[in-house]
Amino acid sequence: MVDFTDPRGPVDLAPGVRLHAPGLRGQAQVEPPAPDGTRSTTVEDPTDALTDALAAAGMEEQVLVTVDVQPVPGAGGTRGATRGPGDEAREEVVLDVPRPNETWGQVLMAVHEGGVISWHLPEAMEDGAPGGAGIRGSGDAVQFRIELPELAVPVDEAALLDDEDDPGTRGLMGLAGRVLLKALVFPIAREVAGRATNRIVRKWEESNRPYALRWFGPDGDARAGTDVAPSDFGELASGRALLLVHGTFSTSATGFGQLSDDVVGRLSRAYHGRLFTFEHPSVSASPDENVAWLRDHLAGAPHLDLDVVTHSRGGLVGRVLAGDAGEVPEVTVHTLVFGATPNHGTLLADPKHVVAFLDRATTLLNLSPPGPADVVQAVMEAILVGVKALVAGGLDHLPGLTGMNPSSPWLADLNARSPRAGGSPLTMHGIAADFEPKGALRRAIKVRVQDEVVDRVMGNAANDTVVPTAGVSGSASDPASLVADPLVFSTGDGVHHSNVFAHRRTHEHLLQWLMGGIATP
Repeated sequence: MVDFTDPRGPVDLAPGVRLHAPGLRGQAQVEPPAPDGTRSTTVEDPTDALTDALAAAGMEEQVLVTVDVQPVPGAGGTRGATRGPGDEAREEVVLDVPRPNETWGQVLMAVHEGGVISWHLPEAMEDGAPGGAGIRGSGDAVQFRIELPELAVPVDEAALLDDEDDPGTRGLMGLAGRVLLKALVFPIAREVAGRATNRIVRKWEESNRPYALRWFGPDGDARAGTDVAPSDFGELASGRALLLVHGTFSTSATGFGQLSDDVVGRLSRAYHGRLFTFEHPSVSASPDENVAWLRDHLAGAPHLDLDVVTHSRGGLVGRVLAGDAGEVPEVTVHTLVFGATPNHGTLLADPKHVVAFLDRATTLLNLSPPGPADVVQAVMEAILVGVKALVAGGLDHLPGLTGMNPSSPWLADLNARSPRAGGSPLTMHGIAADFEPKGALRRAIKVRVQDEVVDRVMGNAANDTVVPTAGVSGSASDPASLVADPLVFSTGDGVHHSNVFAHRRTHEHLLQWLMGGIATP
């Protein structure tokens, strides 16, 4: 354990590991790694979900540092590199760690008190080169800069989960009383950049997020989760069927596993068991590519009459599927439900803000896990692939993400199309939220990592942490351009981007929208 107090300057914690904390005082320590073959650690409390996700992504712990800091009275903070003119100064620490060789990438995961997680890339020099080349540091060291907001506000981590919560739904890790800095390294080809990054993510998604149609149903349904075979198409075509389409980094189990078993059971009975999901790559492929797979897969199948419920980016897939361009001649969509869909984009999909996107996705996963450990692990693996791609060469050549950028030509073209110019009518509904965390979650997100950071990126517009509230149904200038009467959760409801399908009012509206109001919970 090393004591530090500004203005002493940088302090050496271990060979090659140096900490600089201007305007701060406290203690820092390099923690020993877990013994080989074990999961035990000295200070962190990682779950099997995080440990297994890191292993699956080939990411290894390089250095683990714990920092317990306090502001020095009268010293003030230092202005973070990402904050603009007029922003309040914030405390930050700078950590130097050994530089890996050129065949390895490097990133730092910071776990702030209360479980808020942020990702940090090595400080780039003027040439802005990714990875190990052209990174600011000294000799064989690489430098990371970590902002530490609102240090003086205590967080009751134990209060983040209710006592009755199933321990099997825990997030990624717990931490109390300090900030944890975990430098991670992973093998990567240094020549990878630009479009080659897409090939890395595409290869991972082909193995871990392959295209499939799968049955969906309540607990006890023997075929739920099994593939819909071509021989089953006749059953799907025997009446109206319900299709569920998940969002970015996600799977159907993550996006729709929060629906109550009662609701799923009612829908299953109403549709006579014709409930199924569309599993698809959501990062390396565009919504057009996703629907093209459906067109090829359903070629020659009996005509399907569908209602479609979507989450996040899945709503863009649903719009392409339901449109007039005839992408899938065998399908007619009658009802389309947008759950937190970025119909007019999200600035977090802009390459300049994608680190904030990854921060939010990881933090929500940690503080509000969507289900059992295997579900949490599956989402975390996808996020880690995004982190690796960001280090390798950026995310601006991943059409699954860039299509959600408000300035995307693809999104502009989609919004210029008529939702349904002719033929059978298309009914559209939307679910949106203006998220203002409360209780312990408020202390962890609102205070520790200011919600205004995301609001600033979104032009101070109301948002669900990822998508502007008005943009689900339309745009800020025309909120009803797609959905005239959306379900909008207010700031007091505690609904954010990742849990819109967990709320009772969502369940009630889904039953009304999909069953004509004849069935209520």
